[in-house]
Amino acid sequence: MSVDFNFQDSTEEQENQRLIEDDDRLNIRYIPEEIRHRDDQMSRIAEKTLSEVAAGKKGSDILILGPPGTGKTATVKYMVDQTRQHNPGDKFEILYINCSTYSSGQALFKQLCEKVGADFKPGVELAKNINRFKDKIREKGGKSILIVLDEIQELHSDRRDHLSKPVLYELSRPTEGQELEEWSGNITVAGISNDPKILDYIESDVMSSLEGPKIVEFPTYTVDEITDIVHERQVEAYVEPVLSGASVRKIAEEVQDNFNSDVRKTIEILKKIPSKVENTDYLSTNEDRQKQVVGEIITELQKDRIREVCYSKEDDFYIVMAALHQQLVNDKAKLKYITEAYGKACETAMREKKGSNFAARRSYVYRQLEKLVETNLLEKKKSYKEMNKPNRYHSNFDLDIFQEIIEDQLRRKDLLKKLKEEDYSVEAEEEAEEVLDAHMS
Repeated sequence: MSVDFNFQDSTEEQENQRLIEDDDRLNIRYIPEEIRHRDDQMSRIAEKTLSEVAAGKKGSDILILGPPGTGKTATVKYMVDQTRQHNPGDKFEILYINCSTYSSGQALFKQLCEKVGADFKPGVELAKNINRFKDKIREKGGKSILIVLDEIQELHSDRRDHLSKPVLYELSRPTEGQELEEWSGNITVAGISNDPKILDYIESDVMSSLEGPKIVEFPTYTVDEITDIVHERQVEAYVEPVLSGASVRKIAEEVQDNFNSDVRKTIEILKKIPSKVENTDYLSTNEDRQKQVVGEIITELQKDRIREVCYSKEDDFYIVMAALHQQLVNDKAKLKYITEAYGKACETAMREKKGSNFAARRSYVYRQLEKLVETNLLEKKKSYKEMNKPNRYHSNFDLDIFQEIIEDQLRRKDLLKKLKEEDYSVEAEEEAEEVLDAHMS
């Protein structure tokens, strides 16, 4: 049997694509021609960092911090491009590396060596390759080198602290192990991170050798700022704007409420809209349909986000999640009560509980909940004014969607029917909690 490989877009796909003028502008990695609502951050990055580097001098080392989706990477890449375009390149060189891809000392310095044309030797100790990198910098005759390390927190490891030593230590002290009279040139480090604990990973001697470092914080966007960004992007990407001002603002509000104001989610929404459109002319004139489409996409994105985090090969993980859901619904989501609900759920499902005692079970439940906390699905808030009281967990997701996903997994594991037969939630008693609860939370 022969196969016709002359594949063509369906009529529906062709209709959908009528809406998009430029696919690139709906790419998460696209750098807009103008960075909006980051003037203060750009001024601080330019002052004494990029401006000094462009002049061939040592700039102030800098750490750029903020939650995901606050424009950190886009802003830095935009500024790097502008610096290269408007300044002669004989005085400086800018090296960009994403540390999520190169997360070890060897991998990072291999990239640095390749970018400056140094001969990296695999299989030898890291110090020798670091010296090859330094030698190549010295050969550049006094050029100022800016090294941008994006996702810099990925260099941190419990077992091997690549972040402080050797990476930042060696880059911040380029003359270490070198004859001072032989060294010429300047190295400036700019780190980008969404981890609020990043400063805790950097050792004090490294912090003192970094010149500063200046801290530039990127706050989450406001609803008004997100609305402006979405409007501008649809103007750039679509043949003509199809979303009304009210629909654009709905996107901004949904992203703030469900995705911690991560502006990248707005781009995903704009990218998905064409696949939901039966008729672009009808969409542009019907605001109710626009809001319906946006709502459907938000639900899909929430499901994807929850599924990505809430996956485990352990049956008990999903029992913990079921217990969490019960306590969130009842507004009694403290660690103690979730642990008790998990124990009751295990009894209902006739399953052996994790841990030989309550403290051990609480520790297990805590570790499972932390997976959601680390990805901002769960938030811990104080229930009382007293600082020694334990936290209450607060959901950053739709409880109905969460229930649907967890019940689907429990059904696959043949546990749902048993858990549906009985209420295993725990009624909270407003009393002082154990010190361990407060400490762990």
